[in-house]
Amino acid sequence: MLGELIRAKEQTPVEASQEGDAKRKRRKEMAEVERVGQEVEDMKGFFFFRKALEKKNEEVNALKKENYGLKREFRELKEESGVGVLKQTQKRLSNAVTSSSPQEQPAAAKQKPDPSATTTMYTPKDMETLRRPYKNAVEGKYVA
Repeated sequence: MLGELIRAKEQTPVEASQEGDAKRKRRKEMAEVERVGQEVEDMKGFFFFRKALEKKNEEVNALKKENYGLKREFRELKEESGVGVLKQTQKRLSNAVTSSSPQEQPAAAKQKPDPSATTTMYTPKDMETLRRPYKNAVEGKYVA
C-alpha cells in the first residue's frame, strides 16, 4: 500500500490519468462480464424449465393416446357384448310385473288402530278445563 502511494506521487499527471482510465475500463469490463454471466445463468434456468415443460407435454400426449385407446376398446367391448340389447330385453312391462305379483294379504298380527280415526278420550278434569273457556266464549259471542 505504501509502495502504491510512493509510485502515485512519482507518476506524472498524464500517467496517473491513464492508469485511472485503465482501472475504470477494467471495472466496466468486469461489470459486463458479471452481467453476461447472469444472463447465461438465466438462460440455463430457462433451458431447464423448457426441458421440463417439454417432458410434461410428452406425458400429457401419451395419456391422451392411452385414454383414446381405452375409450375405443370400451366401445368395442360394449358392442361385442350387446350391453344395450341386454338392457332392453331384460326390462318387463309394468302390467306384466303387476300380473305376476302375489296378491296382497292381510297382516297376520293384530292391527293397531289408526290414530286419526279414533276419538280422543278426555278425563273429567280435562272436560272441565275445556268447558269453562268454551262457555266464556259463547257468552262473549251473545253479548257482542
